[in-house]
Amino acid sequence: MPEAIHTPLIPWWWSVGGILLLAAIHLFGVRLTFLKEIPRSRWLSFAGGVSVVYVFLHLMPAIAEAEEHFAKFHDELGERIPYILGLLGLLVTYGAARHGRTKRNHDQPSLGFWLHMGSFSIYNVIAGYVSRQQPPTIPILFISMLALAFHYLVVDHGLRAEHRYLYQHYGRWLLAGALIVGWSIPFLFTVRPYVLAGLEAFLAGGIILNVLKEELPKERQSKFTPFLIGIMVYAPIMVLA
Repeated sequence: MPEAIHTPLIPWWWSVGGILLLAAIHLFGVRLTFLKEIPRSRWLSFAGGVSVVYVFLHLMPAIAEAEEHFAKFHDELGERIPYILGLLGLLVTYGAARHGRTKRNHDQPSLGFWLHMGSFSIYNVIAGYVSRQQPPTIPILFISMLALAFHYLVVDHGLRAEHRYLYQHYGRWLLAGALIVGWSIPFLFTVRPYVLAGLEAFLAGGIILNVLKEELPKERQSKFTPFLIGIMVYAPIMVLA
């Protein structure tokens, strides 16, 4: 695995600001009124581009290097396990989105709503835990957490648009809490390197699906130029960090 696996956990005070920022996006994202524009806000398309860079230049290399851990279990199948987990992350996120839609003006939590929130809670627990595993340098920590923050702008906007009242009164608190739970896990026990590799793979699949789900539908009226700018601006930063 990459340094995120081999190095010790970063001091908790290095990442506490980043995890609180992610939680704040869930809790107070409704106040960012400039994101509600139709056609789609340029900032959301830019954030989608940054999210893609984070997946392909940070999480994907981690998945590729995870092969050595899983290969210990089975030479050929083990090398494919990280990618299978990434695919599983995409499928779980897609399934939850499909079956968790809230009917317009429906203000009572349904099974579908809890399914959607449950899957995203798992997603957030993983993201919170992975945030403690960044290489122990402040620049890389800052760059990675900023990329996740942009991604969470996209996710939060989509959940608010889909669930409205339910998300405002229930969902945002659950997802913010899940981030804190994931971030707190290292205080309780240590996760083995191959398990962390699998969690990163699962998270990568979910991020890919969320970005594509939010950017591609015609009704979103997404903007390609800000999306491309997000990629072009953040890719060199991730490569040179």
